[in-house]
Amino acid sequence: MIPHFFTEEQWLDWAAQHENRFGNGIHDPESQKRFLTEWYFSKIGRSSAVPLSEESISVLHEVKTFVPGLRLPRFLQHIYQGRPDLQKAFPRQDPKTPTKLMQWYESYGQHELNAAHLISAAYSGPHKAAKVAVEGSPRSRILAKLRQDIGFGVNLIGYAQGEFGLGEDIRTLAKCIEAAEIEYCVFNLPNGSNARLHDHTLDEKFATAPPYPVSILCVSPFDIPRIAQEFGNQVFNEKYVIAYSPWELEVFPREWAPALGWVDELWGISEHVSKAYQNATRTPCIYMPPAVNVNGQAKSKVRSETDTFRFICSYDPNSFVTRKNPQAAIEGFLLAFPDKSIHASLLFLVNGSNAEDKFTQNLQKISKDDPRIRYNIGTHDRSAYLALLSSADCFLSPHRAEGFGRNIAEAKALGVCVLSTGYSGARDFLDPDEEVSWQYTTVGQAGYIYSEGALWAEIDTSDLAQKMKNLYSNRMQIKQKGLSEVFSIREAAARYRERLQHINTTQFE
Repeated sequence: MIPHFFTEEQWLDWAAQHENRFGNGIHDPESQKRFLTEWYFSKIGRSSAVPLSEESISVLHEVKTFVPGLRLPRFLQHIYQGRPDLQKAFPRQDPKTPTKLMQWYESYGQHELNAAHLISAAYSGPHKAAKVAVEGSPRSRILAKLRQDIGFGVNLIGYAQGEFGLGEDIRTLAKCIEAAEIEYCVFNLPNGSNARLHDHTLDEKFATAPPYPVSILCVSPFDIPRIAQEFGNQVFNEKYVIAYSPWELEVFPREWAPALGWVDELWGISEHVSKAYQNATRTPCIYMPPAVNVNGQAKSKVRSETDTFRFICSYDPNSFVTRKNPQAAIEGFLLAFPDKSIHASLLFLVNGSNAEDKFTQNLQKISKDDPRIRYNIGTHDRSAYLALLSSADCFLSPHRAEGFGRNIAEAKALGVCVLSTGYSGARDFLDPDEEVSWQYTTVGQAGYIYSEGALWAEIDTSDLAQKMKNLYSNRMQIKQKGLSEVFSIREAAARYRERLQHINTTQFE
């Protein structure tokens, strides 16, 4: 929830900046108060009317010993620390410095800094400035009707060139919107991660300003405040905004729930994600299964008794690798096939390159004595990745949590059999014999974003090993299952068309 002393604008700025500049966690009260102080003084130089709630004023006037021997209101301490001239004129060792500083502020500082209302609020009763919503917020923009001047269409907003999960999300969504015969454009966002940005599938659809009345955000929920801050007018203003945002755990972090309030509706990529959002916010959330597109590369697999049975497991070192839990794949493989003469292998597809990828280095140390366990490290283009995935006899996903599990679904769509933790989003498309047993465990420190102490799954490696062994023993009888038509381009396009047409014909108040 928003701290009681933040306006919505202040919270938006805080959520967008805190990790880079404050680092103590979004829920840390002292970091929030320091940010509020800096936020205020960054604004007063540009505006004569900076809205502050009564609670914000109280924070700025909070008296503390910030420096040993010097008790000052928070706002005056901020000024003093940034002014060498004041430090020279009023030495901190002088017991009269607090009084002299306040006298200086009353006589000169408030006018010099354009902050007269701050001092008057301290001594003339509570400040009555109303809380305000940032321009573009669903609470402040007009949704009486959608714009009609250019016709109906949607703006797809995300990392369209990114060769990672969110990039594939927006590209597949675009394919579905096109199949639904709905006009669209793509507003490509700059990406701050180490992921490669070489997919140019949607470049021709790029727009510098989203023109259509509906925007669909294919981004992490934690990116919503930053996007609102940097592109608020373009993306949010007088538009109906949908967040098609992944999440992994059963509970969405309470301190980030306000981010979900900046959009008009949420689309849940799985029942697991939908429940998490529905429990976290009053923003409507609709279960909207995504499409899985393997570009027609599914094919029948011909096996012989002497072929090596290949297990494949994938992860991205630039993400939270602990969630993917690839070490369990090694443990299961070694339990299932201790005899190195058995024709079985385990290949890790490590998406992206990271010079400081200590996790992969550790896995390589664990498996260095077994030549059957190998690593394919690097970013592949889409067709090369799908070709590697389709070469598997079985895809392993010993994950602790999945919002949807696109790589598992892609393997099924390619005709590859899968073994997966029977937990979270992937259960929407897994068959019972593809699920591996598990039990709840808690998320450790730095295990996943804003979720220390939350619950997720720990796969039973003994059950995994037994199922791997059974697959190998019955490899000549394996039948390809494929993925349900629910996740086809055609059916997803029909779902999107129905919902977007409903939005287009609804009058919002």
